[in-house]
Amino acid sequence: MLSKNMVVYPLKPNTESSSHVYLHDVITNKRTKLLNDDFNYKHLPWNESLNTLLMSSDRSGDWQLWQFDLNTKQLTQVTVNGAGFGYLTSRGVFYSKENSQGIYHLNDQQETQVISTLQDEDWSNWQVTESGIYYVQRNQHTDSVYFYDFESQVSKEVFALNRNEIKRNRSLVVNEQGFFLTLVGAHQADIVKITTQSKL
Repeated sequence: MLSKNMVVYPLKPNTESSSHVYLHDVITNKRTKLLNDDFNYKHLPWNESLNTLLMSSDRSGDWQLWQFDLNTKQLTQVTVNGAGFGYLTSRGVFYSKENSQGIYHLNDQQETQVISTLQDEDWSNWQVTESGIYYVQRNQHTDSVYFYDFESQVSKEVFALNRNEIKRNRSLVVNEQGFFLTLVGAHQADIVKITTQSKL
């Protein structure tokens, strides 16, 4: 979501082998194609203040993060060591590697692993906020949501659910209203809202 009425997403037409990136105005129902080439794109977090999209693409031959400027329409490669999902922030780029454990930080071309306990099955089950990172951690008896604080560089458990209750991949959203999770039931997956005592 780029604003209250703009959405960005990748789409692969049935007749084509590569995906395109579209900007969609939900008020006017107008769709604008941002990228139209022979490469694939997915996972499109954005940075509203910079008017920039961060996306993963196979343009370089393997999956890396690329930055797209909505004003200049320029596309710039960000990572070189592999990346599948990430966020562009004022602190640099935070990202995970598809089907690989951990969350990494890239600043001034220096890659550092900041969280090692994010499992490979949850490589996209996390979200960056202004003050830190919320992420899913699978413990022996629980599925927990942890918060990594940028200032203290310490992770603390926010809340815990039953083991294997949180769906793998892209099931965590955090905003001022609370936590939204996709939970797995016996024969279905439900989206639920969880409110905690702590301030987000």
